[in-house]
Amino acid sequence: MKISSFIKSEILHGNAILFLGAGASIPSFSKDGIKKGLSGNQLRDALSDQFLGGASKSKSLSHVSSLAFNQAGTSNVHDFIFNLVDELEPTKAHELITKFRWKAIITTNYDRVVEKTYERSSETQQKLKRVISNSDSIQKIVSDPQNLPYLKIHGCVTRLNDPHLPLILSGENYYKFRDNRDSLFNQLKEWAVNYPIIFCGYSIADENIRDLIMDVEDNNINRPMYIFIDPFIEDVEIQYWSNRRFECHKTDLEGFMTSLIESIPNKVLTLSSAFSEGNSSITKLIPSHERPSIALVEYLKEKLIHINQDINFSDTISAERFYKGYSEGFSWIKSSYDVYRNITDILLEDIFNDGKKNGIYLLSGYAGSGKTIILKQFSWNACLKRNGNVFYLDEGGIIEIDEIIELAKLINEQIVIVIDDILDHKDEIIDLYKTILNLDLNLKILTTTRVNEWNIAGNNLEPLVSSQYDVLDMDDNEVNGLLDKLTKNNLLGVLKEIEPAERIHYLKSKLRNQLLVALHEVTEGKSFEQIIIDEYNNISPRQAKDLYLDICTLNRFRIKIRAGLLSRISGITFYDFKESFYKPLELVVRSFIDRKYGDYVYVSRHDRIAEIVFNNAFESPDEKSYQLVKIIRYLNSGYDTDRQAIEYLIKGRLLADSFADKKLAVNIFKAAEEAKVPRHFLLHQQAVYELHHQGGDINYALKLIEESESCAPKHVLKSIQHTKANVYRRLAHLETELAEKTALRDKAIALLSQAITKRPKDSMAHSLKAKLLLEELKDFVETVDIEDQSKLRVLDSLTKDIELNFKSARELFPDDADMLNNEAEFSKFMQDMPRALSILEKAYKTNKTNLFISLRLARHYFYQQDQREEGLKIVRTTILAHPTSKEAHFELAKMLIDINELSYREEISRALKRSYTFGDSNIEAQFKDARFEFLHGDKTKSLRIFNSLAKYNLLPSSKNKVRDRILDSHNTPKIFYGKIERLHDSFAFINCLDFPDNIYAHVTSMSSYEDWQSLKNNISVKFTVGFNYKGVAIHSLWII
Repeated sequence: MKISSFIKSEILHGNAILFLGAGASIPSFSKDGIKKGLSGNQLRDALSDQFLGGASKSKSLSHVSSLAFNQAGTSNVHDFIFNLVDELEPTKAHELITKFRWKAIITTNYDRVVEKTYERSSETQQKLKRVISNSDSIQKIVSDPQNLPYLKIHGCVTRLNDPHLPLILSGENYYKFRDNRDSLFNQLKEWAVNYPIIFCGYSIADENIRDLIMDVEDNNINRPMYIFIDPFIEDVEIQYWSNRRFECHKTDLEGFMTSLIESIPNKVLTLSSAFSEGNSSITKLIPSHERPSIALVEYLKEKLIHINQDINFSDTISAERFYKGYSEGFSWIKSSYDVYRNITDILLEDIFNDGKKNGIYLLSGYAGSGKTIILKQFSWNACLKRNGNVFYLDEGGIIEIDEIIELAKLINEQIVIVIDDILDHKDEIIDLYKTILNLDLNLKILTTTRVNEWNIAGNNLEPLVSSQYDVLDMDDNEVNGLLDKLTKNNLLGVLKEIEPAERIHYLKSKLRNQLLVALHEVTEGKSFEQIIIDEYNNISPRQAKDLYLDICTLNRFRIKIRAGLLSRISGITFYDFKESFYKPLELVVRSFIDRKYGDYVYVSRHDRIAEIVFNNAFESPDEKSYQLVKIIRYLNSGYDTDRQAIEYLIKGRLLADSFADKKLAVNIFKAAEEAKVPRHFLLHQQAVYELHHQGGDINYALKLIEESESCAPKHVLKSIQHTKANVYRRLAHLETELAEKTALRDKAIALLSQAITKRPKDSMAHSLKAKLLLEELKDFVETVDIEDQSKLRVLDSLTKDIELNFKSARELFPDDADMLNNEAEFSKFMQDMPRALSILEKAYKTNKTNLFISLRLARHYFYQQDQREEGLKIVRTTILAHPTSKEAHFELAKMLIDINELSYREEISRALKRSYTFGDSNIEAQFKDARFEFLHGDKTKSLRIFNSLAKYNLLPSSKNKVRDRILDSHNTPKIFYGKIERLHDSFAFINCLDFPDNIYAHVTSMSSYEDWQSLKNNISVKFTVGFNYKGVAIHSLWII
C-alpha cells in the first residue's frame, strides 16, 4: 500500500483528522467474547428483532430506528444500544492510533472503544477530550495543544439521560436534535476545509461523507486531499473518487495504520508523537538542579517569550510596515525603527526599584497611542539595562497560571510578566494576581489598557493596580527623534516638501490625534480616512479585497476572525491565503496563532481602520446586508469570538440605524435564525430593532420581547426586561388616556425597580426609571387639582420614588453622566415650572413631616440665593421630625459646607457622623466626612475612611476624579505652594509644608500638556487641592 507523501507529512505534523464510522468498531468484542461491534445493517436488524418482531429489516436503519423509538420510547432504545456496545474493547488498530498526534478524531459511533484506548495507553502524548454537545467547550479543548478533540457527533452511551441530546439514529433524530450539537458540525466543516480527513468504517456512499463533501464543494473550496479506507471498495469507485481528491485504500483501519507505521522510520515516528524537551532559555536562570516541565517548555517556546539577548529576530518587518502600524515581534527594535519614549525609563525605574515584591503596573492610553511599542521597549531594555527576568505574552497567548507559577518558583528571583491589554485577560489576571499574593511570589505584571475601556470596565481590577501611568503625546525630543527615523528610512513622504525647521511643528499638530493616525497623515498628506479608503480600493485581486473586507467586518468590533471561519466564508484555505493572498494584503492584514482558539486568526492593523473600511466599502445598503448575512451564516457558537460577533452583528439598535429598508434587516435576522442563534437573543434584538427603527411597530416589539422573555435563561432576563420597560415607555408616549399612560409606566417602573434591587453593573435601570418618573411627574403637574388633598398624596409617593432612585444611583454610580443629566433636568423642571413649585409647596404645608417632599423643597429653596435661609430652616425642621434620617443629616451637612464650613465646623461634623454608618452604601457621605476629618479633625480617621472608599467597586473615572477643593476664608479655592519632589511622565508628587505627605498630581491638573512638559524636579509650583476617593490630590497646578 502506497500512502502519499503529503498525507504522511500531514499525519506526522499532527494535522490529519481521523473520521471513524461503524466499520472501525466491527472487529471489537467484549471481554467475554459474546458481544461484538455491529455494522449499520446489523444494528438495524438487532433493533428490528428487539422492538419490531423482526419486521422491516429490508428498510434503512433510519426507518427501523424511527419505528423502534415510536414503539418502545427513547429510554428503552437507548438502554438496548448501551448493552450492545458499552462493553466493546479496543483492537490492535485502535492501539496503533495512539502512536500519532492527530488534529482531531471524529466519530458517529456511540461506543467507548477510543476512550478506553487512550485511557490505557502509555505512549500517547495527547489527552483525549470528548465533545458530545454544544455545552462541551470546543474552544477550551483546542486552546491546549496537548488536548485531542474527540467529536462524537451522533451521541455517546455515556450521556443517554439528556432528553435534548438523544443518540442520532434516524433522519428525524438528525434534524430534530442537531440544534444541540450544531457547534460540532460547524467545527467539522471548518476543519474539513483546511485539514486532510481519513475516513474509516464508512461506505463510500455514506450520507456523512456525502453531506460533508457537498458542503465543502458548494463553496468552491480547494480543500486538501482526503483518504478513504474501505476493504470492500471497488476499482470503479476508486477511479471515481480519485477524481474528487480522494486517495482510496482497499484495506481496513488496522491495515492502514500498520502500513503507515512501517513506511515511517521509527526515529521520525517518535519525534512526531512527542513534545520537545530540549534546553530552554531559562535553564541558566534556575539556581537548582530542577528542570522545567514539558508544559512550561512548550509555553515558553510558543507564547510566553523569554526576553533575552540571544532572542531570535527571525520575524523581520520593513520600516514601511512598521510605520503603517505593525509592531509584531521584536525585530523592529533591533532595526531601531522605534523612538525611545520617556515613559519607558520611568517604568524601568519603578518596576525594578520600588522595593515591592509584587504588583500590577498599568499603562493606559487612547487607541493607537503606542502602548504596545512601549511595552516591547520596556521588555527589551529591562533585559539589556537591568538584566531583568522579563517574559512577554505574545499576541494570541493565554495566561497559563500553573506554568507562570512554576516559572517564578524555578527562577526564585524577581520576574516581570508583560501582558498587552489587561481587559482581554481580565479574569485570568485577577486569578493570577491572587495566586501571586497567596504564595508571596517575586512576580510583577506590566500591562496596558485603553483609557475609555478602563473607565467603563476596570472597576474590579482597579483596586489591584499598584501604579498607573499614562501614554502622553510625544515631547519635542521624541518628535525630533521620530523625524530622524522617518528621514533615515526615507519615509518622510509629504514632510519632504516642508522646511526642516517647520516639520516638528507640523508633526506635533498631527500628534494631538493618535500616533497611528499622525504617521499616516504626515507621510501621505491626506486625511487618515481617505488614506484607508484609497488603500482598500487599490487592493488587487478582487478576492484579496473581499478577504480584507471579511476581516474588517468583525475586526471593527475588535473581534479576531479565525482561519477556519474565514475559510468557510471565503472558500480560501489558510494554505491558499499564505500562497496567493499574503503579498497583496501584507501591509493591511496580519495573522498569528491564537492559543485560545487553537487556530490562526486574522486581524487588521487597528479596529479604527477596520471601521473605516467597513463604513466605506459598500455602494448600497443591499451590499452591506449581503455581507452581514454571508458572515452570520458560518459563525460557530462553540467559540466566544463568534458568539461576540453575533451579538454585535445583529444588534437591533445598530441595524435600525443602518437599514431604512426593513426587508434588509429581516434578511439578517433570518440568517441568524438559520445559524442557530439562541432564540431568546434573536427575538430580543428584533424587538430592539422595532423599538428604534423609524418605521418600527411598537406593538410588534412588545410581542417579540414577551416571547423572548418566555424562553430566555435567567441570567439574561435583566437585559430583556430593560428593553420591555423601554417598550412600555414608548407605548405610554403613544397613549392619549392618562390612566393608560400611568398603567404602562407603572409596568415599566416595576421591571426597573426589580433590576435595581439586584445591584446592577451600570446605571441604565436607574436612568430609565428616572426618565419615567419625571414624565409621570410632568403629567401629574399638568393635570392635578391643587386643592384636592387626596391627589397630593400621589405627589408624596412620586417624590419619594424620585429621590430614592437618585440616592441609589449616587451610591452605586457617582458621577454617572446620565444620572447627573436626569437630576439636572428634574431640577430645571421644578425651577421653570411655577405650577410644579406651587404643588410642592402645597404638599409641604399639608404634611411637613414628609421626608422627601421636605428635602426636595429645601434643596430648591437653598439653591435660590434669596431663599437659602428658608431651605436651611426646612432641613432643620425635618431633622426634628426625623432625627435618625441619614438623608436629612447629610443634606444639612452639604448646605452648611456650601455656606462656610469654617463657621459651622461643629454642626457639620455632627451632621456628617449621623449621615452614614462606616462601610455602608452612603459613599458620598463617607467621602465628605473623610475630607472634613482631614481638614478639621482626625487625620488618622480620615485615612481609615479613604482606605475603605478606595476598595469600593467603583468605576476608575469616578474613584479618581478630584473634587471638593479646599477653600479659604473667602470660600474660594485656597492656593498652596510647594516644589516638585518626583516627576513622572504623566504624574508627579509635590512637597508642601502644609501637608504631612507628598501630594499626587496628574497631568490633567495642568491646563495643557505643553505646560506639563515644562515641569522639572525641584521647580516651584502653586496649586489648589481637592480630594478623590483615595484621599488628597491636586486639582489645578501652575508653575510659579
